[in-house]
Amino acid sequence: MTQKQVDALNGIIANIPAAKQNTYREIGEFTASLGYMPTRKGSKGQYVIFNKRFSADANRTLLKICAYPDRPNFGIEMRYFANTPPYTPLFQKPIEERVLVYGWDDTCTNCGRCDGTQIYHFTHPNGEMKNQCGYTSLYCLGQVEYENVPEIKDALKRQDDFYIECYGIA
Repeated sequence: MTQKQVDALNGIIANIPAAKQNTYREIGEFTASLGYMPTRKGSKGQYVIFNKRFSADANRTLLKICAYPDRPNFGIEMRYFANTPPYTPLFQKPIEERVLVYGWDDTCTNCGRCDGTQIYHFTHPNGEMKNQCGYTSLYCLGQVEYENVPEIKDALKRQDDFYIECYGIA
């Protein structure tokens, strides 16, 4: 990572409570080791996104770490549709919340930006199978615990492997 990228990661980690910093640092450094470089974003620099450019027209974001210096809100958002359902509760809950709590219907519309493989599968409580768009959306896991780190790293690696297969090695 360049010094600017190291500063971006360190800057966002500094806004996370000390007891949680190692958890988020480990996730961020692992994502960077996969080739996704951190960039500070937001009008007050309150989040860092991790992008990898596979080609001139394929720039993918894998992870977003959010931390607001003036509020106790922090957490992660990520893509993980390459993980085969059924998802573990850590990954199932954000999909369910998006559909059932917030009423978002990001159903795959075959828009042409992907070949129909970049979707999350969700079984509605009424038994109906839904396919939620994974091309455009990061899903919010919220605050995570250190014991979730191995599962998150595994999901990030699987997602990166999917992108490498889809777009080629960056």
